[in-house]
Order: sequence, then C-alpha cells, then structure tokens
Amino acid sequence: MIKAILVDDEKLSLDLLTKQLHAFPEIEIVKAYSQQTNILEDIKQEMIDVAFLDIELTEGNGLDLAESHIYCFCYSPCPACCQSI
Repeated sequence: MIKAILVDDEKLSLDLLTKQLHAFPEIEIVKAYSQQTNILEDIKQEMIDVAFLDIELTEGNGLDLAESHIYCFCYSPCPACCQSI
C-alpha cells in the first residue's frame, strides 16, 4: 500500500485529485490538507510514501515545503536526502 498526503488550497482541485486517486486501490490517502497547518506534525506520526503538493499555495510554496521538510521523513537515512537526520 502506498500512503499519500495531498496538499492544495483549492477545494475543487483537492476533491478532483482525491477522486482520481481513488481509482488506484494501491494508494491510501492518509490525509488531504487545504492549508499547511499541522502537516509537519502529522507527517512525523504517519510514515508517508508520496506527497501530492500544489505549487502555488496561499501560505507559501509546495516546493519549498517539500524541500525543507517532507523529503527528510524517509523510512531510513539515504545518502541523497537524509544526511542531516
């Protein structure tokens, strides 16, 4: 099972992506976020495999979120991204 989170500040886009991903039974949507609030706390508790991020967010940028936080929560340290853990 692939565990995923979704982040998009537009409800319509978030709903559409959720609907499209339901066509793939191997993907479990752990949580869908319309704001960046609580994402980091939740990610630390739930090991996720993939994050679907909106690029332009009201409160920032999805790429900045991924670069600064999400990619470092991998299952085990890897030389490419988790040297600082």
